[in-house]
Amino acid sequence: METHPTSYDHDRFAIDRRFQMSSKYSFQSGQDFHPGTSELHARESSNLMRARHEMEMRLASLREAQRDLLQQLKAAQSGATDVSRISWLRTNILQMNSHIESVSLELARINHKLRKSN
Repeated sequence: METHPTSYDHDRFAIDRRFQMSSKYSFQSGQDFHPGTSELHARESSNLMRARHEMEMRLASLREAQRDLLQQLKAAQSGATDVSRISWLRTNILQMNSHIESVSLELARINHKLRKSN
């Protein structure tokens, strides 16, 4: 007496055969599509160096703007006293100091990551 596989068994065997066929034609190396660890490290270092350069440029720009505001404040204080302009300049200088501090912290974070990755 011959038994026929149930539909469940038939489906299971069909899936097993498809899996065996697909694994037979798999790529030999995962490196074809995935970069190696050294390539990822180099890419990350490159991105960090680019970010550091951008932060350094932003910091230089902010410091230049801060110097300009300080010169304007000095000139405003030495001439006819315009209290509202002096107040406005002081507020802008404080905001500029805050921006400089946050960019400096970000630059320090990036430098720390670069030292850690090397």
